[in-house]
Amino acid sequence: MKKFTKNAAIAALLAMIATAPASASNLYQDLEGNWSGTFECSDGKTGLMLEVDAYYDHTMKARADFGPVNGGPKVIPGAFALTGRWDEDGTFVLRPNRWIVQPDGYSMIGFSGKLFKNVMGNYLGGDVTGYADCTEFVVKH
Repeated sequence: MKKFTKNAAIAALLAMIATAPASASNLYQDLEGNWSGTFECSDGKTGLMLEVDAYYDHTMKARADFGPVNGGPKVIPGAFALTGRWDEDGTFVLRPNRWIVQPDGYSMIGFSGKLFKNVMGNYLGGDVTGYADCTEFVVKH
């Protein structure tokens, strides 16, 4: 009887592992970390740093810090928190949640994008959401 119970427990464990999506087990780890790059608005590029926490349950949270870049528009630095979700295909949506440091006259933005992997490294890229004058973003891990 013990042997059957042990074999049944092993079989149940293997069944649970086999049904967990392989990409999901690694993808959330690929999304996590510190990312740096820019986002594009009508007046030029703005520097962007994203600190992303992604979770196995497909939720994520992030902190976005923005500021000026060389040759870009004059930007007052600020920071805000975001929350969102990711999917197994590498796509994600982050929506602004609350200000951490709010410069006067600035609005929070969101990000709808995808994880890209290549020989040069991992990138997040896609659309800026929530503000009509801004279009796209790209950040590197």
